[in-house]
Amino acid sequence: MLRQGNKKFSIALSVSIESNVVVRRSKEIFGMLHELQKDELTKPYIKEIRGLGLMVGIEFQDYPKIASKVQQKCLEKEMIVFTTSIFETLRLIPPLNITQEDMAKGCGILRDAIREVCKAMAETSK
Repeated sequence: MLRQGNKKFSIALSVSIESNVVVRRSKEIFGMLHELQKDELTKPYIKEIRGLGLMVGIEFQDYPKIASKVQQKCLEKEMIVFTTSIFETLRLIPPLNITQEDMAKGCGILRDAIREVCKAMAETSK
């Protein structure tokens, strides 16, 4: 049985999916993340990028606290991302109705944060 609030959510979700907003945003975010897997600086640190729709996980190689360091860099840039409790993985869950401008801004913040952490780690390992 759907309650009134759940019905509104279902309708909003249906409209978002039908208008391909989720599909377009998903392609945008995964496109940017796959570019990080090709980047010579970040490639050695990213183990896997996975997800469905706008639920995204970025698993890093087994370097101590790399996900937490990226999370902290994102927070310094006023963007909230989550880590998992056990694995070196960032979780991204943007709203279904995110605008293209907000998605681009978030992807830029995330890309810069990952690059900054990977650069610092590369310099300390020399």
